[in-house]
Amino acid sequence: MSAPPCETCGREPRPGSEFTPARRSFRTACRRECPECTRNRRGRRLAWLIGLQLAVGVPLGALILHHDPDAPAGKLFLGLSLMQIYLLLAIVSHELGHACAARWLGWRVFLIRIGSGRVVWRGRCLGFDWVWHQWPWDGQTQVVPARADGMRPRLAAILLGGVAANALIAAAVGWASHPADTEWDWQALPLPAQWFLVTNAGVVITNLWPRRLPNSTAAGTDGYLLLSLLHWKAVDQNRLQALRHALEAGACFEAGDEAGMRKWYAEGLRLFPEDANLLNFAAIDRLNRGEVLAAREAFLDLLKLQPAGTPAHQLFLNNVAYADLLADQPELLAEADDYSQQAFATLPQVPAVRGTRGSVLVMRGKYEAGCQLLREARAGNPQPGQKAANDCFLAVAAIRQGRLAEGRELLARARAGDPKCLLLGRVERELADAGAA
Repeated sequence: MSAPPCETCGREPRPGSEFTPARRSFRTACRRECPECTRNRRGRRLAWLIGLQLAVGVPLGALILHHDPDAPAGKLFLGLSLMQIYLLLAIVSHELGHACAARWLGWRVFLIRIGSGRVVWRGRCLGFDWVWHQWPWDGQTQVVPARADGMRPRLAAILLGGVAANALIAAAVGWASHPADTEWDWQALPLPAQWFLVTNAGVVITNLWPRRLPNSTAAGTDGYLLLSLLHWKAVDQNRLQALRHALEAGACFEAGDEAGMRKWYAEGLRLFPEDANLLNFAAIDRLNRGEVLAAREAFLDLLKLQPAGTPAHQLFLNNVAYADLLADQPELLAEADDYSQQAFATLPQVPAVRGTRGSVLVMRGKYEAGCQLLREARAGNPQPGQKAANDCFLAVAAIRQGRLAEGRELLARARAGDPKCLLLGRVERELADAGAA
């Protein structure tokens, strides 16, 4: 007997597990939710609380201060509300500090990522590529060295660039806001300037405090990474150089440049033949060329090398599941279902993982849930080939439900997006079988 599904989205737990009932705020009843729905609910609650704080705290604080400019309650209400706005500004400034320091030192800046959850905007601004997510409460900047010499001092300077940006901006605001021709006095600063300085000081302290970040793609805070440089080894330097080749290959893959991806991962494997990220791109290349079963075996080999539960392990689970789908062998569908479910439970925010899970659900006949995930994956996928694959499985779902015209439209969109998509032939066979029936 299968475990009860998520009561919010209807998603089923993977075999042998179940969703833990959780008590909702201010309610006595419990509700079974999958991890993604729990994260989304908590994110919405936090966003709602911040919105309420801004909507109520700013006018209430301003009203109290209007009647009594020295009222502590008014300063507190207004200051805490302003702090929410200043925190986002401080996060953006912090990541820009990392990026500017890296570019000044000759390193390659790939991406500035703000927040977590669903992608809401992707584009280029201030000379850098940005990705903004649904919940903008943190940030990360992807940088790698362009050459091997002087990596440790340059990396230290880049790590310090973030807090340096916060300190410089806070100092500039404090200097510009302080009355001229008077000695420094904290009380002389306007209330918004005081809270701006407090917010940036909090960001500096939080980032310099050395601690690991187990639920993040980053190993730890800036302070943790700075301390790790004290026992920097040659293997760390090689790992960073290999990461540069992997990120370059990934950038080419997202742009649809297969030749560029092949060039970067091949060059990287010549220097670092055992690097898992580079071997992953080699397997992806084989998958794109139609060598599906060989790519699947390569993904399985990589899966064995990764500790269970790590993000890399979950991504390789997803890649095996996707290869199972492309192989179009019924005996592999159970494995695809299991692996995609495990990957999606941990990495639901990754469009490729979401798309694989949606595709598996479609092939299992769960069209509504599968199509929902596929549409969300397509909206977040930057790579034309991935969008085309999403369209193909959406077309399969439409055809199997009798909507042949919609299936043809989705097939045409997929072909326009990626004429070499391996799934086009499968959709054409589905159309032919449906027409014959």
